[in-house]
Amino acid sequence: MTDTREDGIYFGLSEDDYHGEPRLSASLMKWLRVSPRDFWVRSFLNPEREEQEDSAARELGKAYHRRILEGSDPFYRDYTAMLDREDYPNAISGSDAIKAALRERELKLGGCKADMIDRLLSDDPSVQVWERLIEDHIGAHPGKTLLGLDILRRVETAAALIEKHPTLGKCVRGGYPEVSVFFTDPETGVKGKSRFDYLKVNMITDLKSFSNPLGKPLDTAVRSAVANYGYYVQAAMYWRALERAIDFARVGNVHGDASPEFLRDLLATDPDKRRFLFLFQDTGPAQVARGYIMPKGTVHAIGDDIVRECMETFAQHAKVFGDAPWIDTAPITEFDDTSFPAWIGT
Repeated sequence: MTDTREDGIYFGLSEDDYHGEPRLSASLMKWLRVSPRDFWVRSFLNPEREEQEDSAARELGKAYHRRILEGSDPFYRDYTAMLDREDYPNAISGSDAIKAALRERELKLGGCKADMIDRLLSDDPSVQVWERLIEDHIGAHPGKTLLGLDILRRVETAAALIEKHPTLGKCVRGGYPEVSVFFTDPETGVKGKSRFDYLKVNMITDLKSFSNPLGKPLDTAVRSAVANYGYYVQAAMYWRALERAIDFARVGNVHGDASPEFLRDLLATDPDKRRFLFLFQDTGPAQVARGYIMPKGTVHAIGDDIVRECMETFAQHAKVFGDAPWIDTAPITEFDDTSFPAWIGT
């Protein structure tokens, strides 16, 4: 499968367009580390792969990102609150209730539900019918995603805890959200991609959620999330993408709307002063938000080694198998008694 966009830095590219680009990303690298076959089955190389459906959790995550990274006005251009049933205590709902209201007014009962509602409201516009209230509400907000009031409150609370923080709010302002970079790895020739949640001239900010069901100190819970989910690999991949993005900006390989002043400052920033920041927010009721700089230390080096290994593994298997199904070719090995868990046999 060939890529559809040339290498470059892209501002304002839609999420669907980014995910549709057939390139190696940090999220796919975790499956490449499991096995090349696991990667192929889940990757763009597999024409029969099952497309990931938008789950409620994923849609909620998109709403959080939109509100926190882009602000209130862009968020409410695409989202609005659902009607709250408690605000309409006298509204009737369901065929039986609608028919009862028609009988009370000695009106005809026949037809589909929509016809009966039309007949009822034509006779008595003061009647509130829940189904019609919802329909009218959706019609008043065409194209918008409706969120329950409880979810909307959580989204706004999450945003407020970041915006009112003395420093965290600055990490998602003064730059551009959802910046995509498509690049070619100079060592392996592998086509890669990354998408920065938020790009400032001197910082990449990546918004993450984490859970803490055991009630650990928050710093401990965050470190566990970084280790368990391989976020250090993502950070290393993003650093590589940023280096390419700087090169693209230098030669004018920029797509979308980015101000000349931003690009000028991006090029002028001292590379040693750039930072990668994880902005973590707890999914629990407190929704605490904390920021963590990922330095280019030992953990970063481990992540960078993994990125390099994944690039090499991808290049090797692509050379052998191409777009055809990848086969795991690991050699037969012998168990080492010391490699089994200590609890074996218990």
